[in-house]
Amino acid sequence: MCFDTFGTVFDVNEYADGQRWHESGAMLIGADTIKHAHSVTYDYTWEHGTRRSHQFDLTYNFAKDSASMTFTPLVHFQMVGLGYLSPDWGHGNWKGESATGGERFTVPVTNPMAMTHLHTQTLSKVVCTLSNGEVHEGIGVLETLVLGAHEPSGFTGMDDGYTG
Repeated sequence: MCFDTFGTVFDVNEYADGQRWHESGAMLIGADTIKHAHSVTYDYTWEHGTRRSHQFDLTYNFAKDSASMTFTPLVHFQMVGLGYLSPDWGHGNWKGESATGGERFTVPVTNPMAMTHLHTQTLSKVVCTLSNGEVHEGIGVLETLVLGAHEPSGFTGMDDGYTG
């Protein structure tokens, strides 16, 4: 996420029961100062019937302070043809030395629960509140890919949407 005087990045990966197997979060301040979060917590609301973010709240806990961010989605971008779920251009598939191709689709997509549309990047307005009370507005991209069951979200199947 990009703010006026700093940037942030994070990654969280979980098993179906919500148990984490990886998390990281960091804040880049200026050109050469990196603060690594000791822990990353989040809360979210999915768009009804989908696995796309409706609202996402993220907190970095550092040694002596914290940063809390609220993401408000502006545009959802399906990662079709760019990797993981494309039947023709799947992540890591070798197509030859000079293979090229492309796809076109209308946004917003008519079926966000189609398997090829589950992987999204959501351009978001992000408001960051530091533990000292400073508030910063910025912009960022929230990438989501939830395949299969995810107990905390209420997902039980491979591609069921949010019903909460």
